[in-house]
Amino acid sequence: MGGFTRYFTELHRAYRRRGIRSTVLAPLYLCDFLSRDDHVCGLHIPPRLRVKGAWRLASQLDHLAEPAALAFLRRRHTNVVFHRTNYSSVPPSRGVATAITVHDMIHENHAHDFPARDQTANRKRLWCEQADVVIAVSHYTKTQVINLLGIDSDQVFVCHHGATETEPDAAALESLETKRPFLLYVGDRSRYKNFDRLIASFGRTSAAKDGIGLVAFGGGSPPASELEEIDQGGISELVSFAHGDDALLAAYYATAVGFIYPSLDEGFGLPPLEAMLHKCPVAASNAGAIPEVVGDAALLFDPTDVSAMATAIDLLVADSDLRARLMKTGIERASSFTWESTAESTLEAYAFALSHAKEKA
Repeated sequence: MGGFTRYFTELHRAYRRRGIRSTVLAPLYLCDFLSRDDHVCGLHIPPRLRVKGAWRLASQLDHLAEPAALAFLRRRHTNVVFHRTNYSSVPPSRGVATAITVHDMIHENHAHDFPARDQTANRKRLWCEQADVVIAVSHYTKTQVINLLGIDSDQVFVCHHGATETEPDAAALESLETKRPFLLYVGDRSRYKNFDRLIASFGRTSAAKDGIGLVAFGGGSPPASELEEIDQGGISELVSFAHGDDALLAAYYATAVGFIYPSLDEGFGLPPLEAMLHKCPVAASNAGAIPEVVGDAALLFDPTDVSAMATAIDLLVADSDLRARLMKTGIERASSFTWESTAESTLEAYAFALSHAKEKA
């Protein structure tokens, strides 16, 4: 819900509080938000000019343009940190301080979920080994970067994501409030996201027998195999799929009985944090960085145990006192994850990167 938009905004504000000018290097980019920012160095491709494959083409041209763009920035700025948030096939540029954000270690932990030709893990290792600083989005991810990639712990900084509250779409809010009560799931539904076990467990619940629905928001249209699993579970009339903008998602958060997040692994886990910020009680898996993010403000369960998941769902639905407590503690917990704090910790990582680069020079 506007995560990186808010991230860049708060990062610029943190720089300005220090009297430092900052620039986002994006030689060729699609993000409409960046086109409204005067700190961007690059060319925006407007929607009317985008064709199939535009993102891939822009990414490839970005890589080719990086050396020249960096040279241009270094002539204008004394201190330049080149911060990547994805894993390029092009190695980090020499002579400039480099930062890389590691969002998770899913490709390493769940290699069987990805095709053999997928180079994400190799590119990640390359960038982490050569970057001056690695920014991990959680302490869990930091530990994995150190243990799985052998990166020096002093070079890995934790910069938690923030949570952004969005005003719900008024019409959607009114409409959803008149429909059947439902539980909410948000995000991709494939592989380690564990949606298949959620379907299996939901079919066993008293909540389903009582007519409580399950809405899956985002993740695209359901494939035939997914619809077959839902049909076999006897819950076809209860499971629905939705997609839309942040305001619509906020309306779903605001009206759901509870939010269910069964993922087998997460480097951070932004949807539970968003749910808590929007006063939606959360039941989530005890895997990955999820416990680090939700703390004691969510009902946790073993994501590999279908019965345990079903029990958690029924408890969340049946116990109104529990939901009220989770809503209260959830708001308090989510409010501690701010983009301002993310920006401040990122600046600390940048300072380390500049110092480390000077030592190598």
